[in-house]
Amino acid sequence: MRCLSKTFKSILLAGILAASSLEASPKAKAEAMSFYNLGQFQEAKERFLELSRANPQDPELNFYLGRSALEVKDYDTAIAAFDRVLMVDPAHARTRLEVARVYFERGYFELALKELDLVLSGKLPVNVRESVQSFRDRIEKGMSRHTWSAALLVGIEHDSNVNNDIGGKSFILPSLQLPLEGNTQKSDYNSYQGVILNHAYDMGERGGWAWESGLSAFNKSYFDQSANNLSLASLTTGPAYAHGSHKLSFPVSFDKIYLGSEGYVDVLSGGVKYKQAFSASWMGEAGILGRANDYVSKYRTRDSKEIFTYLGSKIALGEKNPWLFSLYVSHRDVNAKENIRTDVNLNEWSYKAELSKELWAKTRASVGYVRKESRYQDYDTLFLSKRDDSENRYELGLTYEISQKSLIGLSYANIHHRSNHGPFTYDKETLAAYYVWNFW
Repeated sequence: MRCLSKTFKSILLAGILAASSLEASPKAKAEAMSFYNLGQFQEAKERFLELSRANPQDPELNFYLGRSALEVKDYDTAIAAFDRVLMVDPAHARTRLEVARVYFERGYFELALKELDLVLSGKLPVNVRESVQSFRDRIEKGMSRHTWSAALLVGIEHDSNVNNDIGGKSFILPSLQLPLEGNTQKSDYNSYQGVILNHAYDMGERGGWAWESGLSAFNKSYFDQSANNLSLASLTTGPAYAHGSHKLSFPVSFDKIYLGSEGYVDVLSGGVKYKQAFSASWMGEAGILGRANDYVSKYRTRDSKEIFTYLGSKIALGEKNPWLFSLYVSHRDVNAKENIRTDVNLNEWSYKAELSKELWAKTRASVGYVRKESRYQDYDTLFLSKRDDSENRYELGLTYEISQKSLIGLSYANIHHRSNHGPFTYDKETLAAYYVWNFW
C-alpha cells in the first residue's frame, strides 16, 4: 500500500506540475529567456523569479532561475531553484551538474563530488562523461594540498633562414666605405621536444599562501645546421598568495642554456607577478623581474643585468563561442657588466596581440602580431652610429583537440627584421607541426 501511495503521489505531483506549467505566459517566458541568452543574468533572474513564484513547480522555469542566480553568485536562490527541479526529476543530470558547480564555487567539495558521482552513475554520452569526470578529477586535486600538472610537447619545424642572415645582399661598412656581401641564406628543418612539470603546495586551507614550483626542459635539434641546436633547462620556485580573484607570486628562476653542444648562458631571475580576474571573461596580469645573464667564458663580454617588466590582458568577447583576445606590452632594460661590446646595452619594447576563435568543434584558429623595437645605447665605430633594430612578426595558428588531455597544431610565422646596421636586416619564415599531451 505504501508503494501505491508513493506512486499515486508522484502521479498527482506530475499532474500538478504539468497543469501549473501551462499557467506561465509564453511571452513572459520568452522575455526572460531573451535576457538569459544575452547574458543579462541579473535581469533574467528577476524575471524567472517572478514566473517561478507564480508557477513554483515548473521545472524549466526553476532550472533557468537557478542558472541565472548562479551566474550572479546568488547561491541560495540557485540551490532552492535546483532543488525544486530535482523534486520533479531526481535523475536530471544537467541540474545535478549545476548543483555540483554551486557546491564547488562555495568550497563544499565533498558535496560537489557526491552530486557528480550521482551523475556519473547514470547513462551519459561519451563526451559528456569525459567532461564530468574531468571536473570531478579537478575537484579532487583541489582538495589536496599538493597539486601536480605536467605536459609533453613534440614537434617539427622548417626555418627558411636558420642563421638570420642578410641573404646575399650588399651593404656598406660606413667607417671604411667598404662594400660587403651578406651570407647566403640557409634553410633547415629541426625537431623539438619539451616537458613541463608543475607543483603547488597549499600552505593554508585551500587558499591563501602556497608554494609553487616548476621544472621545464626544451631541446631543438637541426638536421644540418647543428651549430644552432638549442637546449634549455629551467627551474622556478617561490611563494604565491591567492585571494578571491587576485593572485600575487614571487618567483625565483634559474635557466641554463646550451647552444650547439656547448654551454652558452646561465640566467638567474627573481621578481613579482600579479594576476587579477576582473570578471569571468576578463583577466589582467603584470610583473617586474630582475635578471642576471652570465655567459660562459667564450662569450663573457656579453654578461649583463636587466629589468624586465610586462603588462597584459586577456578577454573573451561574446557569450557563445567567444572570440579570445589578448594584448601584452613588455620592456627590457639591459645593461652590460663590462662596457666592451656595443651590442649589449639596450632598451627594448615589445607589443603582442592575438585573436583566436573556435571555428568548429574542437578546432581553434588564431592570428597574432608582434612588434619589437630595440634601441642600443652605445656608439659603434664601424657603423658610425648607434644600432637601431625593429621587428614585425605575423603569426597564424590552428589547433585540434584530440581529447581533453591532448591536441595537435600547426603554426606559421613570417618575420621581418630591420636594422640601420646592414648585417642585422633579414627576413624569414617558419612552419611547425606539433603535438601536446597533458599527462598529469
